[in-house]
Amino acid sequence: MNLLAVDEASVASRPGTASPGFARVSAVALCVAFAGLSCGARAETISGALAKAYGFSPDLGQQRAATRAADEGVPKATAGFRPTVTATGTSG
Repeated sequence: MNLLAVDEASVASRPGTASPGFARVSAVALCVAFAGLSCGARAETISGALAKAYGFSPDLGQQRAATRAADEGVPKATAGFRPTVTATGTSG
C-alpha cells in the first residue's frame, strides 16, 4: 500500500488544487517533520545552556573573573558622588 500515491487525473481535473508533484513533496516533508519530532529531540533552556557554557569554557570563566574584579571597584569609584553628612554638636 502506497500512502503517498496520488490519483494524478483527479488532482489535475480539480481547479485550484496543487500539482501531484507538490502533493508528494508536501507529504514527504510532513512525514520527515513528524519523524524528527518523535526521535526524542529535547529543548534546552537558556539558563541551562549558559550554565554548561560557563562550566566547560575556561575562556568564559576567565572573562567572568575579570568582570567581577572590575565590578568590585564600582562602589569605590562612585563613593565620591554620594552625599556626605556632617554633624556638629555641643553639650551643655
